[in-house]
Amino acid sequence: MPIVRASLITRIKKMTAEDNVNEEEKKPPITSKRFEERRTSLLRRRSSGFGTERKSLVSVSSGSSNASVINELKLNISFQLICAFGNREVYFKHDGNRFTEKHTIKLATATEYNIRMEIEPSVKLSFIKIANKECSFKPINKRDNEDKSKYQISWSTVGVNSTERRHRANVPCVIKFKHYKQLKFMLQTKFYTETELKRIRVGVKLKSVVLECTVGRGTIDSAVDSIFMN
Repeated sequence: MPIVRASLITRIKKMTAEDNVNEEEKKPPITSKRFEERRTSLLRRRSSGFGTERKSLVSVSSGSSNASVINELKLNISFQLICAFGNREVYFKHDGNRFTEKHTIKLATATEYNIRMEIEPSVKLSFIKIANKECSFKPINKRDNEDKSKYQISWSTVGVNSTERRHRANVPCVIKFKHYKQLKFMLQTKFYTETELKRIRVGVKLKSVVLECTVGRGTIDSAVDSIFMN
């Protein structure tokens, strides 16, 4: 009985080996041309998969609401002030080194002012406070894709006291842009009453107040780098 089983196993192994040889003979030989075709097909599949992955990554990045927001942004901000009633122009004077700043803006008490604000590059204004008063504002851009943001701001000096002679008032200003920390600075100002309107028109016509500043987010603070008037 063991001899029969051994003989049967030997025949099965032989038949299996012959079948494997026959299968190999049926396969066409791998020529250099066939090898190149298989290689090209494999490279195409890999390339196709890589392209899909890159598109997916770009899609996720561009779809994020903060995709274009950076932690630190340099801004150029300009203000143009004019009296709301009568369109009276605003003046400033040169003070040299007598006070904190070399220039002083001359403003009237109990007066409404219109301020045109331009920010480059374009960012969205969240709020603005002048002399601890939150001001109303509205965007005045003609198109959404402009390089500058433009706003019309209304500010009133009602309740502000006139400034004593040989003194200056530091007016606190706070600006908040979307995604960024608050920007705080002072404007050196002298306030005059209605009886001093002749003196308020002495000096240089103020075209604009220009701020060069940096706004930050996260661990970076917002700060004004320079203020000048022209």
